[in-house]
Amino acid sequence: MPETPPAPAGADAAAPAPSWTQRLSWVGLAFVPVGLITAFTVHVTTDVASAPLLWVIPLALYLLTFVLVFRDPPLISRESLLFLHLVALVVIAFIALSQTQARQLVRHQLPPASPCSSPRRCWPTARSTRRVPRRAT
Repeated sequence: MPETPPAPAGADAAAPAPSWTQRLSWVGLAFVPVGLITAFTVHVTTDVASAPLLWVIPLALYLLTFVLVFRDPPLISRESLLFLHLVALVVIAFIALSQTQARQLVRHQLPPASPCSSPRRCWPTARSTRRVPRRAT
């Protein structure tokens, strides 16, 4: 395992302390993956399959991403990761927009579900309503 060279003396003293806005943004950004993994785990364990300890699999994958990202020699360079994030964002946006447009096209091309052309003709009138007799107890 290659060793990293020691940091020069006084390097930590020269770096300014992070501001409160930076610290709060780090905390806020940390909530994003935690919220996503919690929502995914709840969905899988309640709606997909109810199996004991099923929540361990998403948690293990989440922790594995920390091991892969924060290892000393990175597997993938930072530039490559930024490019892959951009590609993933474009693909997700394209899928979301195509589904939205498909729904709108289907909604506009299908005939209306109700045979009524106007709501006024569909409302029951006094003549068309039928009273249901009550049962004697």
